[in-house]
Amino acid sequence: MTWLTWRQQRLEALLGAAVMAALAAVLVITGRHIAAAYDHARLAACSLGHAQPNSCGDNVLHFTARFSSLVNLTTWLNMVPLLIGILVAAPIVLEFEHGTHRLAWTQTITRRRWLGTRLTLAAAAAIAAALAFTLLMTWWRGPFDHLAGRFDTGAFDFEGAVPIAYTLFAASVVLAVGTVLRRTLPAIAVGLVSFLVLRLGIEGWIRYQHYLAPLHKTWPVGTPAPAGEATGYITSNGLTFTGPPGAGRQMIQACNVTYTDPRSLQGVSACLRHHHALQYAIYQPASRFWTFQAIEAGIFLALSLILVATTIWWVNHRLT
Repeated sequence: MTWLTWRQQRLEALLGAAVMAALAAVLVITGRHIAAAYDHARLAACSLGHAQPNSCGDNVLHFTARFSSLVNLTTWLNMVPLLIGILVAAPIVLEFEHGTHRLAWTQTITRRRWLGTRLTLAAAAAIAAALAFTLLMTWWRGPFDHLAGRFDTGAFDFEGAVPIAYTLFAASVVLAVGTVLRRTLPAIAVGLVSFLVLRLGIEGWIRYQHYLAPLHKTWPVGTPAPAGEATGYITSNGLTFTGPPGAGRQMIQACNVTYTDPRSLQGVSACLRHHHALQYAIYQPASRFWTFQAIEAGIFLALSLILVATTIWWVNHRLT
C-alpha cells in the first residue's frame, strides 16, 4: 500500500522536492551573504532588546536598509505552505475525480485502510516539508531576529510551529472540498481563497489585538524601554504629555522634536524630561512569542482536524 501510494504521488513528490531544493539553494546563497555582512558589521553585540552602544545605531540601520528589499521579497514565501498542502492533497482528490479509488477498494483493501494510509503518508510528507522550510527560514532570518526580534509578521509567519499548522490546514481544505466535489481545480481554488482569507484575517484583525490584551506602558524619555517592547510587536508608540491643552505642541517646538522614534528622541531627551514628557507604547512583548505561536497553531490544527474528520466521514458514508 505504501509503494502504491508512492507510485501515485511520485510526480507531485518530485515536483515538491524540486521546488524545495531550488528554494533552499536561493536561501542558502543569500543567507550566507547576509550572515557575512552581519559579522563584518560586528552586529552580534547589538540588539534592540538592550541598550545599544553608540556605534550600533548607524550600523544596524545600514544593515537593515541594505537587505530590506530582499526581506520584502520573502513575503511571497507565505505561499509555500499552501503549495505544499496542494501537492500532498491533490493526488488523493484526483483519484476521486477519476474514480480510480474504486479499483483499490476491490483489491482486498478496505476503504478505511486505503484512506488511512493515504492520509498518514500525506500528513507525514506535509509535516516534513513544512519543518524543513521552517528550519531554513529560521536560519536565514537569524541576523534580523537578533536585531529586531521575531514577533513581527515577517518573522512570526515563518518560524516556530505555525508554518506546519498552515500547511496541514491548506492540505485539509483541498482534501475535504475535493472529496465532496470530486473536482481537483475547484478544490484548489477554494483552498487558495480559504488560506488567504484566514491567514490575512487572523494576522490583520485577531492575532495582535485579541489573542492576549496588549500592554500599555509609559516611561521617561531617554531611559530604557520596558522589557520586550523593542523586540515585540508595537501597535502604537510615541510621546505623551501632561498639562493643559496645547502644552504638547509647545513642548515639541521648544525641544525641537522632529521624529518620535527612540533614536531621534535621544538627543532631546533632557529637554523633554524637563517638561515631564513620557514615552508610551502599546505592544505585545517578545516574551509572548511562543504563547501566540501555540494559540495560532492550535486554531489551524483544530480546523484541520475538523476538515479531515469531514473527509473521513464522507469517504466512509457518502462516497461510492
